[in-house]
Amino acid sequence: MTSPRVDEKAAGTAPADNAPRPIDDSPQKFDQRSIYDRRYSEDGYDNRSAVRVLRAEEQALRSSALRALRRCTGEWFTILDFGYGTGRVTNEFIEGYSSLCQEKGFRKNLRVIAYDVSSVGLQKAHRRLVEEQHFTPVHELEIKSDHSSGYVMGSVKKKANGIELQIILVHANEEESTQRMTELVLSVNGDRPVDLTTSWYSGIGHVTGHDRRESYFTALGRTTRSRGELLIAVSATGDLDQEQEEWDRRRDDRKILGMPVPDAGDVIYLTELDQKNYWHVFSDDLAELLKGICGRKQSFWLEAIRFPGEEFSSRDDERPNFEQVCEFNRKLNCRKWPRPYLFPRKLRGRKWRSEHFRSCHTVAAIRSGSRRRKPTDFWYREPSRSWMSLVPNVLRFGRSGAPRIIPTAPASISEISLDTTPGTR
Repeated sequence: MTSPRVDEKAAGTAPADNAPRPIDDSPQKFDQRSIYDRRYSEDGYDNRSAVRVLRAEEQALRSSALRALRRCTGEWFTILDFGYGTGRVTNEFIEGYSSLCQEKGFRKNLRVIAYDVSSVGLQKAHRRLVEEQHFTPVHELEIKSDHSSGYVMGSVKKKANGIELQIILVHANEEESTQRMTELVLSVNGDRPVDLTTSWYSGIGHVTGHDRRESYFTALGRTTRSRGELLIAVSATGDLDQEQEEWDRRRDDRKILGMPVPDAGDVIYLTELDQKNYWHVFSDDLAELLKGICGRKQSFWLEAIRFPGEEFSSRDDERPNFEQVCEFNRKLNCRKWPRPYLFPRKLRGRKWRSEHFRSCHTVAAIRSGSRRRKPTDFWYREPSRSWMSLVPNVLRFGRSGAPRIIPTAPASISEISLDTTPGTR
């Protein structure tokens, strides 16, 4: 599932003055299955951008996967993609997984649980995996038109460089409880939690009500190993700003007429096919939801994935946005000189505020199974060894003995290495 604003502009249906289109106020239930079945049946939704996967998305997923792989104890490395759709981000990672294992020295088979409410999207993904990535169907697709609970729709597999790759397509039902969702995912994975959970432009944005969104965060936290990784990318308040203004005004005037938009960030938008749909853009509530599922031996943080702007026409066109993202993440998440050794309790980086969310189109909420907070490597720089040698060991390592990495001043994007090799631990 993807950001609503991006889809409208890509399809060429947004108004010329960039103002939200009028929406009928009559109460309506927003059936995500039927909405997305129709959107995936058209070509405009999948071909909304010349850049299918952003650099920041690639690197965030790669970094989370590497952290999870280092703590994976089983024969299989398992990923749950919640709101898989057609596998926009995940399929590209799957294609390069065997090369990543060779590069980093891992020998883990890969199992991906592709979880989505749209049978049309899953069928599209199945066809592409077989025709373009040369996967072999394990059995024929089973499509239940009137299913009351989620079920395994089909699966495909192949071998690459001696590593087995398996993708299990799960057709979900949005009406079932989060407990049933958790049971289904665990049963598909042999009653074991997964090593990595991802959700790109998460379907949680389509979940109405803060309490229900909280229950989904809790469920995804439970389906993920305590030592694993959780990465949920959602729309922030920098997206759909015109629609937010409209629905904020309606809430103030008490003119929401039974629509499920009681909270700030709740909007009703029109898709590229003129379908009404519900969407929630996140702000401070995202940090609270993430904090609520983080245990004592885990760490969590937020990372910007994309800044607001028009759709990208080429890879070069996307690069300035990526540079802004890198600079933004360094400023918020890197520790500052000279405070690191003077104020050890402030080594976790700056707190995200409402204005930070308003400057971002997409934000990733990350929970790591390690106490030592290790952000995504594409914007993170290790300090020079000569500079580090001047800092006494007691200041660099603290009481616990775990190294405290103190970064240098931010560099230009050309100096940032895209290598995700971990730093000294």
